[in-house]
Amino acid sequence: MNWKNKWLLLTLILCATSAVSANMQQRYQQLGLLLQKDPVAALPLIERFKKQHANGSPQAQKAGHYLLLQACITLQKYACATEESLALLTLPVTSQQKLTLYKLTAQLLFQQKQYQQSLDYAKQWLDFTPNTSNSEEDQTRETLERAQVATLAAYGAYHTGQLVNAIDFMVAAIALEQTEQRQLFLLTLYEQRQMKPEAESLLRTLVHLYPDNPLYWERLGYNLYQQDKSDAALNVLSSAFKAHRLPLRSVTLLARLLLNANAPARAAVVLEQNLDRLGEKTGYRSMLAQAYLLSRQQRKALKLLNESNDSSQKNTLALRSQLAYSLGHWPEAIQFLEQQIKKEPENQYWLLLQSLAYYENNQLEKARTLLEKVTQKEYLASAQQWISQIDYLTN
Repeated sequence: MNWKNKWLLLTLILCATSAVSANMQQRYQQLGLLLQKDPVAALPLIERFKKQHANGSPQAQKAGHYLLLQACITLQKYACATEESLALLTLPVTSQQKLTLYKLTAQLLFQQKQYQQSLDYAKQWLDFTPNTSNSEEDQTRETLERAQVATLAAYGAYHTGQLVNAIDFMVAAIALEQTEQRQLFLLTLYEQRQMKPEAESLLRTLVHLYPDNPLYWERLGYNLYQQDKSDAALNVLSSAFKAHRLPLRSVTLLARLLLNANAPARAAVVLEQNLDRLGEKTGYRSMLAQAYLLSRQQRKALKLLNESNDSSQKNTLALRSQLAYSLGHWPEAIQFLEQQIKKEPENQYWLLLQSLAYYENNQLEKARTLLEKVTQKEYLASAQQWISQIDYLTN
């Protein structure tokens, strides 16, 4: 979080030049003008000015500290600026000046990654802030400022591992001024704390506020899925898909939810529309083939598997073999089963199936030869019956 652009613009109205000599007022003004024109040249002169008045009146001391504070901020010397801000807090200042210094000190410490100290000063500001403004403009300004400091406190708490406090501060900040950045940070906190219902509520708000952002639809769908709200997740992801707002990487989750919801035809449509972009992804074609099979589109399933070049899919060959056999594509079935037998030589189911494919393809002798090789108990009786059938036909 970058506060630099915000706090560099802060000014401390300390009335530092009142109740001091005319010479000092003149020198103060000269150094202020030089600081605006050439901060590097002004820095040593300001340091000398501060030293000269270190034992003077509180007003003179404030003048020196304030000039050096401005110089350090301008030159991005944050440690120096922090030292001067803390020094000013030890001098007599008004309530409003104290508030300004609390906020500035918190921001300076945060810039230096001194998060606990930053959080302490931010909390002092939040606890101290009076609510006495009468005009609507002043009330609006104070509300926005309070939201800024609460946000700073949330970040400070986060960086020190105080996630519960960080959530409380960020919730307070959002209640004062709702911004997308704050909501996203709160979402991160909820997710880190595994607060899924709270994250769901916030994600629904983000989807409502920013319906064109695909990431919020996706994260809401995953959140619901993780809570075992499959029907709700399916509705969210389906709506996003129809509106062309579903990231490509979540297409497979949507298809899986459709398959689980006994909607294989819809799953096939979803997967078909993205086959060109995701067809080489491991398991994608197998899922589409499964959707085809469950929706009784066997020919599409076999065609898809025949076109697949993904050798990493373990079940593809077995599926091709069974599909070709069930569709009566005997030459293809024989070819696929030959490969499957080499892959699983211990499973004689494939040997029996290949022999029957030869039988159906009118290659009876080849079928008989293979059937005689079947020795596994669960397939032996069936093999012997087919051998008898072949013998009857050939004799």
